[in-house]
Amino acid sequence: MGSPGVFYYVDFDKLSVPLYLPGPGDTAPKFRDPKMLEVPHGESLQTATHGTSVGAAVKIIADGCFTEALNRSGGKHGVYCEGAQRKHCTAFYSTMNFAANDPVDLNLYSCFFELAVNKAVGTSTGGQWVQPPDSIIIAGMHLHCLPVTKLYSDGLIGWCTVANTVLDRIRTHKFLRGRAAGADQGIRYPTPGRQRTMS
Repeated sequence: MGSPGVFYYVDFDKLSVPLYLPGPGDTAPKFRDPKMLEVPHGESLQTATHGTSVGAAVKIIADGCFTEALNRSGGKHGVYCEGAQRKHCTAFYSTMNFAANDPVDLNLYSCFFELAVNKAVGTSTGGQWVQPPDSIIIAGMHLHCLPVTKLYSDGLIGWCTVANTVLDRIRTHKFLRGRAAGADQGIRYPTPGRQRTMS
């Protein structure tokens, strides 16, 4: 996937969450059904990608597996993912956000999980694959890092999903040339009809 940002890859078995406190809506992972990974004779597991926010990725890493998606379109229940030929589409819904509790970091982050899925037990909707959680093996994760100043780069508009909180933080963030600055410094809005300057 093309991006003015950077991707970092980590094998799933090397990922861990030091401390994860489940939220009020979190459910404990269920026992996996091994039959969901039994592929028909002559077939094999298919490569897929699932995009998500860093916040959701933390729960996936802590649990070691997926749970069914909360957004269920077309009556399809499961984990939404893209086949290898539609990998680029994951960027449209892997929500980018600032790192939690780090006011100095000016990067946005999102995650892409590399998967092996048993397509024989899954279904699809609108080109996306919808897989039962037990039919998925997580191979690794790509962490996408994008400097917020490149959010409006040529060709990037419409390419990614940004959390609503990002826009609020951009509006109030105190930064100047990559350094924290006083309250009178920040994002300068150009006056229509005047040349944009870097000040």
